Order: sequence, then C-alpha cells, then structure tokens
Amino acid sequence: WEFTLEKGYPCVIHDPADSPPFRLWYTAFIACAWRPQTCDAERDNPALLYAESEDGIDWKKPNDFHYVKLSEPNHIGGGFGGGNVLRLHGYGFAILKDPHETNASRKFKAFGMLKQPVYADPNKHNAVTHASGGTMVSQDGLRWVEEQEASLKIRWDTHHSLLWDDSSWRYAVITRGPSHKYKALALSLSEVGKFSGFDRVEVVATPQGNQSQIQSAQVFSYYGIYLAVLTLSRADCGETSPGPTGGTRCNDYARCQLAWSADLHSWRLFASTDEQPLEAPTD
Repeated sequence: WEFTLEKGYPCVIHDPADSPPFRLWYTAFIACAWRPQTCDAERDNPALLYAESEDGIDWKKPNDFHYVKLSEPNHIGGGFGGGNVLRLHGYGFAILKDPHETNASRKFKAFGMLKQPVYADPNKHNAVTHASGGTMVSQDGLRWVEEQEASLKIRWDTHHSLLWDDSSWRYAVITRGPSHKYKALALSLSEVGKFSGFDRVEVVATPQGNQSQIQSAQVFSYYGIYLAVLTLSRADCGETSPGPTGGTRCNDYARCQLAWSADLHSWRLFASTDEQPLEAPTD
C-alpha cells in the first residue's frame, strides 16, 4: 500500500451513520532519505494518512486530497498531489470521534507526536530540539486544526490511545513512559470535561523483564472495565543482520497480549500465572 508502513499504527472508527461507515487513519513513511528501506520515526518523514471502507475488509485510499503540499522527493507524489495525506510529520496519532462533543467543529480529536526531534549528528546523540506532541481537533476527521502541545515528559514515538473516561469525566491518553531503558505504560488525564490540560503523566505498568517491553497499548472500554491490546517486544535485538545502509538491522519480533483494568491505573494480563500482573514501578 505504501513505500513502508513500519508499524502503521492504525486507528479505525466504525459509525453506521457515516458514509462510508468504516474510516481508517494510519501512519506511513513518505520519504526515508536518512535510513532507506527501514525508515526511522525520529529522522525520516512520516505522515498521517487516511482510508475508508464499506465493510471493514476492502479499503480504498482517496487520491484527491489537497490538504498538504509535498515539496520534497517522496514516495507518493509532488506538489499538491498528496493523495490521501492529511498531515506531514508527526507519529502515532490516536483518533477519537467524540460522542460527548456538542461543538461540531471539534467532533474529531487526535493525540500524538506533533513535531519530530532534530539531531545534530546522524547517530542521534545530540538533540537540537526534542520531540513534542499534543492535541488537535477536526470537524470531519480530515482537516485538522488547533494544534496544542502538551508539556508531558514521555516517549512520543509510540502508538497512543485516546478515550473518554466516564468515571472521572476526563479524556484519557495511554502512552509510553519517559524511560529510554524500559518501555513502560503511562497514563495522562485531561482537565475535567475539557480536551486540554494534559500536563501530568503517571506510569501505570512496567515491563516484567527484557522480553516484555511495552511498545504500545490500544485501550477501549468494555462492559464497565478497560481492555488493552499490548504490543510487547524485547529490550535487545537478540539477533542482528546487515542493514541496507551498512549498519545492522535488529531481527526482533513483537507479540500481542490482552490486559484489563478497572480504573486505567492498575493493569493485569490475561495470561498464565507466571506472567501476571503488570507491575507498577516501586521508585
């Protein structure tokens, strides 16, 4: 479908009242000059793209959007021939069609990385500016406005999850914690009743070991509790192979597990007893 999806980070919304009823937002790379073939979320050029479907199986990409102008060589096109690109740069957006919103111009909400970091060296040791992220809103899910950065100390290179929490009357974001050594699950809540004020983050689950690093979690409510589809990976590569640009490629894999929570703060796995629970940090 694309030059490379990398992880893709898809977000599907199904609303029978929409035409078509299935809508998809996802991340893909449109240019990978820094690391060809594999791409890098912090150095290459991802974008937010869009597709739609009548049945959730057969997907079509609109090819007539003119929301962004592609001014550099890429794998989609040039000028305003951006096809299904909604926004350049950024990463891992969560999209919510908000049933509680009464202002039609803010019906769709998004949370994710808004700006990529800038490095002074190719090995990403010296950051000129750090990644930043936050919120944006839309009337139709296509034209995104009102970008607001959130002052959160987290890892922005993940697939975020955005939902409304009835118990606290707040919007909740599930993201990654600030640690670069361990991939942990983190929670940030908005101001009461407002899609703003994401200024605090709480680490709610840490990995059980090097083999169970928490890359991301897709969270949704289900009959009074919350379920999360966790993407877990290893902290180290285990095995490597030569990369396309002379470096090494990590022969890693990801696996998915199901977890649940009653309050978004404490999580347990649906798994064998030796893999439960997900443990919150002790320091």
